[in-house]
Amino acid sequence: MATKEGNGSLSAKASQAAHEAIDQVGTRGEQAEQMFRERSQQASARSQEMMDEFTAYIHEHPVTAIGIAIAVGFVLGALLRG
Repeated sequence: MATKEGNGSLSAKASQAAHEAIDQVGTRGEQAEQMFRERSQQASARSQEMMDEFTAYIHEHPVTAIGIAIAVGFVLGALLRG
């Protein structure tokens, strides 16, 4: 009977260890999700800042912006033609 009790105790320890491991995985997943959300928000905010800067530049230098757009168009056209 001693081995049956020992097996029960071993089973309980293994079960407890498995539950703790699952809890740790869940916690790490939540941390990763939170970090991803924060980085996503930072990237979104930065892209909005850059868009505002580009818009301001275009309003301040419209002729230069048109020239840059034309040059980029020619380069892309040349690259896509082969």
